[in-house]
Amino acid sequence: MTEDISVLLVEDNFDQALMVQDFLRLDGKYLVDWSRDIQQTWNAVRSKQYDVILMDYRLPDGNGVEFLKEFCKDENHSPVIMVTGEGDEQIAVQSIQLGALDYVVKRGTFYLSLPAVIEKTLREYNLKLSVKESDEKIRYQALLLNNVRDAVIVWNLDDKISFMNHAAQMMVGAKLELGQDIKEVYTKHFKPEINIRELSSIVNKEIDRQVCDER
Repeated sequence: MTEDISVLLVEDNFDQALMVQDFLRLDGKYLVDWSRDIQQTWNAVRSKQYDVILMDYRLPDGNGVEFLKEFCKDENHSPVIMVTGEGDEQIAVQSIQLGALDYVVKRGTFYLSLPAVIEKTLREYNLKLSVKESDEKIRYQALLLNNVRDAVIVWNLDDKISFMNHAAQMMVGAKLELGQDIKEVYTKHFKPEINIRELSSIVNKEIDRQVCDER
């Protein structure tokens, strides 16, 4: 069963708000709250975490860009889709620069495109969260590895270094940098030389190697 998607609709026009609410609710998976101005919007987001916010630009007590500037200072803010009138495409571009993930222009039956835009926005938002979590894990692991006494060096499928700790640099007495070829700056400094193509076959085996004097 598909989980419900909570939406905060920020719109001061009663007829348009009712139209959008009714249309999204017909889908059966959208739970829509309605805010009429900036102040109500702040009250709403402080009391509830929404999956997505549909933010109108022109509001009685300000505009959507002013809200966006403050709202996006919180790294954990909900994704925002800016809704602008025709001729306000520049506002939409500014909104994207400030942190909105997408925008919709009010023209004709614009509300028909909202489900697709919301789904796209949520996919992009979840992808960003996933990347952020992965980066945080990598930074944490790197912090741990930088503090171990054993030399640790990581390279990708192209044999380019993607991580090395301080102990690895001290062991070979050479300056290692990200992106360097592992065979050129590391494995050749040992005797017998490390053959990276054979590493998978020597797991859990002890091999006595010495660091060459020529570095």
